[in-house]
Amino acid sequence: MQVWLNFFLMVALAAMVGVSISLNYNAIEQSRIQNYLNENPQINQTVADALLDKELIEGMADDQLKVIWGKPKAIQSVTLNTADSSIEKELWAYPDLMVIFEDGEVQEWVPVRSKYDSGIDIVRRFTYVMTTELEERTANLIRKGQITTGMSPEHVEASWGDPKEVLPIYNDTLGEFTVWVFERGAFGHTTVTFQEGEVLSWAEFKDNQEDTGNLSSS
Repeated sequence: MQVWLNFFLMVALAAMVGVSISLNYNAIEQSRIQNYLNENPQINQTVADALLDKELIEGMADDQLKVIWGKPKAIQSVTLNTADSSIEKELWAYPDLMVIFEDGEVQEWVPVRSKYDSGIDIVRRFTYVMTTELEERTANLIRKGQITTGMSPEHVEASWGDPKEVLPIYNDTLGEFTVWVFERGAFGHTTVTFQEGEVLSWAEFKDNQEDTGNLSSS
């Protein structure tokens, strides 16, 4: 009985310490934000409220976003050329969000949901989508780091990056194929099979198991 009592006391103490650390961290964050507001009294009330609530809003400046969320995982400048002008945008990649700036202010943001994402991956995908004419469905898949049958090798590279290996395969009955091998996480890899320049299928291998599909959600 005493052993269990000691165990529960240790668990309770650990929980209290965790709460205390969290509260202290939040207090430090709020203090940093308040100091920033004190040093920049010209900030309008809407932005000030968003900063205090740690919320992202349209028109927020890049230094203001850093105050509440810290530095992004990656940053990339993109030039969009039109018939009449060029537009400069900057992409900031956070773990769950891509934030797009124009003229130093937040223009829009898009959720990112891929378990294999790095900041470089997110930036690569969004840069490709923003600078390439694509069907809307293809563009949406690439933004999310997904692939589907019928995609070109260029689309797969934009979504998943460079393959680890490229393997040419010939079958007497089915003809020529190309297989791309990707490392997907710490303990597995994915193969993508192309025929005649389009994705035919893919398979994910992990812990000696194989999973195939028509639309990757990874």
